[in-house]
Amino acid sequence: MPIVVSGVVLESQPLGKNHLRTTLFSPGGLITFFAKHGQTLLCSHREALIPVSLGSYTLNSSPTKLRSLAHAEIRNNFIEIKRAYPLLEASGKMIRALLISQWREKPSPKLFSLFLNFLHRLPQSKNPRFFSAIFILKLLQHEGILDLSPTCSLCKKNLSNGPCYRYQGQKLCKNHAHTEAIVMEKEEEQVLHAIVHAKQFYELLKLTDFPIAIADKIFYMLKTTLHSETVSKFT
Repeated sequence: MPIVVSGVVLESQPLGKNHLRTTLFSPGGLITFFAKHGQTLLCSHREALIPVSLGSYTLNSSPTKLRSLAHAEIRNNFIEIKRAYPLLEASGKMIRALLISQWREKPSPKLFSLFLNFLHRLPQSKNPRFFSAIFILKLLQHEGILDLSPTCSLCKKNLSNGPCYRYQGQKLCKNHAHTEAIVMEKEEEQVLHAIVHAKQFYELLKLTDFPIAIADKIFYMLKTTLHSETVSKFT
């Protein structure tokens, strides 16, 4: 029986000479489907299969086969993002984070809404790379793997007045820091908390102007956390 799904295309991979295997993120989670002739001019909805496109997709399901695309209508092609490499690169970082962190067809309506809002606001950011890092931090918070307490995750030592170490979502003191942990200076940790507790997008956009650059550290936090907890689900 056909189903209609609204979502954002994350990736479309060639399948054979003419077809595509497309994955989109929807309120129902990651959904992958087969798009017949998706690489050719014969496909009337090719534009809706391009990554960073919001659309409505009618899918046929089979108990033994990959879902197949019957019809697609594009709702937003995010052309402003696709025309600027820094914006496209930033959206790519958000997309990769979703692909490696989310289960197939596990409902995540709040995360989908957050992702869609970040795509809409991305062109407004003066620092797209940092804005994508903010999304990744929000993703870690959503997954419940980001310790936001003022103390060491292991010994409960108060770390409010100095640097701390972060590894696999934990917040650690120097004595308990893993050899691959990353140092977070006091000012950086304050920015991290400001990001997490921001309730409005204008607050997040304002934070991208902050002179402290912690984007690389946030990307590293994602890498170490997923390496231990979730990467094995997708290999």
